[in-house]
Amino acid sequence: MRQVLMLSVKNLLAVLPALLIALLFVTPFIVSDQLYNGIIVAKEFWFFGVVAAMLLYSGIRLLFKKGGIKISLNNTDILLLAFYVWCFIRAIFTPYTPFYHNHKLQVLTGMMVVYFFIKQTIILERKNHEHTSLTSPFTSFFNSFINKEYIIPSFLILLFLLTGFIQAVYGLLQLYGILPSLNSDFKITGSFLNPAPYAFYLSSILPIALTITLFSIKNEKYSKAIKYIGLSTLLCILLILPATLCRAAWLGALSGGFVVFYYRFNIFREAKKMLNTTTKIFAAIVITTILFGTCVFYLYHFKSTSANGRMLIWKITTQKIKEKPFVGVGLSRFEAEYNNWQAEWFSFGNGSDNEKMLAGNVKFAYNEFLEILSETGLIGLVVFLILISIICKEGLYIRKTEIPNRISIGTFSLIVTLITCSLFSYPLFSLPTMLMFIIGLAIFSTIVNFTEYNLRIGLPLKYAIAISMVLVTFISLKTKFEECANYKKWNYALFYFYNTQYNLANDMFSKLYLSLINNGDFLLQYGKSLEMEKKYSQSARILESTKNIYSDPYLYITLGDCYNANKEFEKAEQMYLTASNMIPNKIYAKYKLARLYDETHLPDKALFMAKSILNIPIKVKSHAIEEIHNEMKLIISKYEMTEL
Repeated sequence: MRQVLMLSVKNLLAVLPALLIALLFVTPFIVSDQLYNGIIVAKEFWFFGVVAAMLLYSGIRLLFKKGGIKISLNNTDILLLAFYVWCFIRAIFTPYTPFYHNHKLQVLTGMMVVYFFIKQTIILERKNHEHTSLTSPFTSFFNSFINKEYIIPSFLILLFLLTGFIQAVYGLLQLYGILPSLNSDFKITGSFLNPAPYAFYLSSILPIALTITLFSIKNEKYSKAIKYIGLSTLLCILLILPATLCRAAWLGALSGGFVVFYYRFNIFREAKKMLNTTTKIFAAIVITTILFGTCVFYLYHFKSTSANGRMLIWKITTQKIKEKPFVGVGLSRFEAEYNNWQAEWFSFGNGSDNEKMLAGNVKFAYNEFLEILSETGLIGLVVFLILISIICKEGLYIRKTEIPNRISIGTFSLIVTLITCSLFSYPLFSLPTMLMFIIGLAIFSTIVNFTEYNLRIGLPLKYAIAISMVLVTFISLKTKFEECANYKKWNYALFYFYNTQYNLANDMFSKLYLSLINNGDFLLQYGKSLEMEKKYSQSARILESTKNIYSDPYLYITLGDCYNANKEFEKAEQMYLTASNMIPNKIYAKYKLARLYDETHLPDKALFMAKSILNIPIKVKSHAIEEIHNEMKLIISKYEMTEL
């Protein structure tokens, strides 16, 4: 009986790490209507819960492991750690945001745990083949998939395929109106808030599905089953991805697909054989150039306004990077700073009329490399680029193995896909997509032969690390449980706010204030609720402090309303002007200015602002805009008749 019990415990310990990793793949599907912003926030709470379980498991396992431990780190591990350490240092010295409240640092820390947990699980599974005999059906299925040494990576590849298939089918059902979208502004979102992160997620899985479809192992019992799963996933993604209208995801999928075709068909070698004369080479260059130019032209003009808007963001961000080129403005500060940069840019007379029409309320740089540069400086970007270059260098040698390794090709093509997406959008800003990147990187880094460096850790340090991991787990869980409860209360407060019960909303907001004092969204909503209850001075105090951690035109408009109500007209004017410069093509802040000038008897300014409002092209007409235009016409008539 004792032997059976020990065998059962051994079975559980063998399977538990794989199950914990599998829980990560549930992350994209988690949504909640009980939490504020539950489509995004619920995914984060689930992710951090799984990370805590991984830490706890690792800490306990380390405590009971006999003797010291040997740590093996390869170039990828070291560079990833170096990037994380630099981000940690920048978070400590980031203004206005305590490093333990820094959201990006929290996510990066979780991703580091996931990365090394997956690596360690794969390595231990290799070293302990006796565990495979404890779960023979599991083992036989995955042995046929690739190799006895790669059961865990094969299991994870299958999870990639299955979750990608489910998400693609989910999107197709939304497309045909069978299931509702999670965002009323878009028809297709999957289990995401909008189509872009949904498209990034699908595009990251597409090359894995393509790899499994094109590469097969002959004469194996389960080979066809795996191939059909890959083919089904590939077809479903190909059906729904174009409907997302996300060009960055399209480009990413094409680049990842090209990598797979490159390995499968040895494209360059075959091309070299075919292009054996100068005429053929010249013709191939001309045709390739024409095709490439046509694709670029089409993709640009397909949504040219969006493309030009991103170039404006890059232009303004590049100018601000020059002020702190080496260390950046601080981790997580881009979202807090960019709209202020944009307001400053336009306030100094920069930008054409066309650029003013392109400006929007920006939360990310639409280029991950540029955002890394702006937040962590050249130091952070260089480390990240070296990491990517080493991965790409090792990826080029996969084709030289005797039998093409489908796992290496699939995960490398996933990495290439998301790197391509990162040039034009924000795939790493979305937690589920960043998670796919880290999981793919961990698998690739473990099964590809990078140079390794060994480090031995003695008993005292081992126990210190293990105890620290357990303590951090419980502290993190306590913090996240409290934060989750606060997000539920926040959601209830918004219910009262939207039902104009501002006194009840403000009572709940006030109780949450100290817990969510570093959350810009919360502070803006609390300030707005106070302003609606006509508690102008209290609202202004909260919103003034919010300016340090959040930049949003509605923040400045609400502040302007508070100062206007308190007869502080110069401050109100400054707030409205800032909001107007943030997004010059929006008329609401200008409308507030026109009314302020009219009420404070400044006819020249009122007349100028009213005319400028009427001259702004309207993208989408509405009853509210029509009313504003009518009011501006009355102001113009009033002062022009006075002049006569």
